[in-house]
Amino acid sequence: MTFTIKSSLSIKEEQNLNFGTIVSMPTAQTIRIDTDGRVSGGNFANSISNTSAGLFSIYGAPNAAVNIKLDNSAVVANETSRTMTAALFSDASLTRLDYYGTGQIKVGGSLDVNPNQPAGQYTGTYTVSISY
Repeated sequence: MTFTIKSSLSIKEEQNLNFGTIVSMPTAQTIRIDTDGRVSGGNFANSISNTSAGLFSIYGAPNAAVNIKLDNSAVVANETSRTMTAALFSDASLTRLDYYGTGQIKVGGSLDVNPNQPAGQYTGTYTVSISY
């Protein structure tokens, strides 16, 4: 009889997906944060700052194939329960951990901001799942 025991997988959020500071406008706007951190959409002159793509480090067995699952969307809400929905996507390039058993995935998103969206700090969560 023979068998292999692999190291357990773990994941750590290194950088939060952050749509930054958005100035509410009288018209709808869509803001997209690409997995490389590029921002598109919105009113660049005065409505977007301090943005970042999400970044996760994965740790496990060297050279192991991994499966990654990301929620398709996340609801964000402010202090008065006003909501918006962000569509989520990853760079989907990681399929195997490296020689040291590490890898990274990046998460981007697209946020549809309603006209005259109420002010407030909007927060939400999403899930990134990993398995061998």
